Amino acid sequence: MTVLILTTLLLMFIAETQSVSKETNIILFLADDMGWGDLASWGHPTQAWNTIDDLGNQGLVMKNFYSPDSVCTPSRAAMMTGRLPLRSGIWSNTTYRAFEAYSTNGLPHSEQTIAELLQEQGYTTGMVGKWHLGINSYSNTDGVYLPDTQGFDYVGFNLPLGNEVLCDETGLSSAAGPSPLTCFLYNGSDIFQQPFNHEGLTQKMVDQTKQFIADAKNDKFFFYYSFFQPKVALQPDIEFLGTSSRGVYGDTIAQMAWVVDEIRDTLLSEGILENTLIVFTSDNGPPERLCLYAGSSGILRGGKKSFYEGGLRVPAIFYHQGAIEAGQESRELGSLMDLLPTFVDIAGGTLPSNVTIDGRSMKQILYDRGESEHDILYFYCGVVLFAARSGPYKLVYRRHQLFTVEELECFCPMGIPHDSNSCNMTTPTYYCNGAAVEVLYPPVLYDVEQDPSEMYPLPIESHTAIFEQMYEAANEFDSGLPTTPNLLDSMDCEVVPCCTVMDDLCACNYNGRAKTFSQYDCIQLMTL
Repeated sequence: MTVLILTTLLLMFIAETQSVSKETNIILFLADDMGWGDLASWGHPTQAWNTIDDLGNQGLVMKNFYSPDSVCTPSRAAMMTGRLPLRSGIWSNTTYRAFEAYSTNGLPHSEQTIAELLQEQGYTTGMVGKWHLGINSYSNTDGVYLPDTQGFDYVGFNLPLGNEVLCDETGLSSAAGPSPLTCFLYNGSDIFQQPFNHEGLTQKMVDQTKQFIADAKNDKFFFYYSFFQPKVALQPDIEFLGTSSRGVYGDTIAQMAWVVDEIRDTLLSEGILENTLIVFTSDNGPPERLCLYAGSSGILRGGKKSFYEGGLRVPAIFYHQGAIEAGQESRELGSLMDLLPTFVDIAGGTLPSNVTIDGRSMKQILYDRGESEHDILYFYCGVVLFAARSGPYKLVYRRHQLFTVEELECFCPMGIPHDSNSCNMTTPTYYCNGAAVEVLYPPVLYDVEQDPSEMYPLPIESHTAIFEQMYEAANEFDSGLPTTPNLLDSMDCEVVPCCTVMDDLCACNYNGRAKTFSQYDCIQLMTL
């Protein structure tokens, strides 16, 4: 009996060692603007259960997982570097919070990305999908900031900016037609379509992902599948259209779930599923401005561009068959910034010592039911401190005004967003300061475990200890941050990608209706 027990314990130890092997493959699925409440398993009443829900049911879900910012570029920069975006210069003195086609900067090459650090550990790296961390610097073809310059060995079809309202090919959300100024598709570092055609694009990305896995299956690899969904323009392929009782947004989620299913099945058929960590999460919350064409924050208040919970808290699912215990729900604090140190930890590497890494490894949370290494998380809009989270508490320094019912009804007749300029928008939530931002003094304290909708501020007089602790910690942290040059304000229409030599056309390999583009259009956009 003693020998049997010892043998069993030894086998358990070996299994545990294998589960966190330095040879573990990593696949990261990142959704674009998916809300905390968008999945059936996260409480949505009409979204059908799908493969993404299955991953959570068979793995671990983190219900207190955050994006450091509520907009694409800074949240993705933070995820890629493990650092608050302002440390990388991802901020602006004006209204810009994301890179545009005419931006002359991108994620600095001095930053070390997830892909670069995993390359150092012998990983083959690849990606498809949305990038949004820079394109060109001095011409419309230099590609200085495209993903192949940031540590990715393989880059398939990618959208340097992403999928926007102006990429709508149906005319339902944008009467202007898909814009070549915004909507372009690259294959690797070469422009492929301008504007791009949605039909069949997801299938192409899935095919490239499958081929990457087949080619790299005998090595350890990191693959970044960055969805351009479910952000508007919503154009699911025909086989998914009309399949969801939730409407076209639900159809889009169904197509995303199909992607995850196809790639998981590929891992299974290649015999490497048990040696692969799969992560599914989102870059930030859903844009309320897009109504039925946007996602759901569930019980959380607010959405994209705001610093309410609905803009910052995102779904997070971790699946590693046979290694991560199935059916777990963790309420530990986590952040997109934690992915870099977690992946490096799993790979057996060390973090760079010459920069501050704000993320913390979640390896113990994932594999050993451990606790978060975060005492407190900070949330900045540009260089302005908006909020902090510690344990169940959230301290709010500033908050955006939310859209009124009347504004949303104007933006979205019958719930469908349209690019009409006739609405008198008095509460823009894009800016980090100004009339739309309410400065709170003293800051307001919430218990977002009991009150996730941030409806009931706690009286400071009965919560003096935690208020003072968070207030002093946040002020000390804020005062110690270095000053970095802002990268979002540098713009030049000469760097806008153009696949032809005719400035008034800039359209190629596109078989739908498209608006022509000129430098005048670019200048007009820059001055908005």
